[in-house]
Amino acid sequence: MDIMVINNAALVPYLALMGIAFIVAEFLLPTKGVLGILGAALFVVGTVSLTLSPDPGMRLSPLMCVVLNFVVLGGAAAIGYVTLRGYTRYKKDNFSLADKIAKVADWNDAHQRVELDGAFWMAAEKNGLALTPGQHVRVIAQDNLTLIVEPVGDLS
Repeated sequence: MDIMVINNAALVPYLALMGIAFIVAEFLLPTKGVLGILGAALFVVGTVSLTLSPDPGMRLSPLMCVVLNFVVLGGAAAIGYVTLRGYTRYKKDNFSLADKIAKVADWNDAHQRVELDGAFWMAAEKNGLALTPGQHVRVIAQDNLTLIVEPVGDLS
């Protein structure tokens, strides 16, 4: 089995950096893992190529290559796991935010957010009504990280 190695000493460090950039971009853009997998592949090829670099000043020891791959790819996998778990952990039937009163922070086409106990949550109105900032709403359900709310009377 042959290992793909890039022998252009000027290009090799940038492969690893591009790999890290793609992994970070995966957490910011909804690409469903495409950038993350491409970034991981670029990072591995870049670090392995650095171990076999013809330029002694650019050479990386095999142990350091393994440690770098473990730290970067392991850290990205751990962050991905925690993020995915945050989106899927709460079920609609089992949550403790029911009947709490929140205040509408933003309500337009781009952002529908409420403030609850000092934290901002994405929200959706039960009947699709438009709400106004500052209006009080009651939490009636939770769909992953989105609170389903309904308006309540004036709480002045």
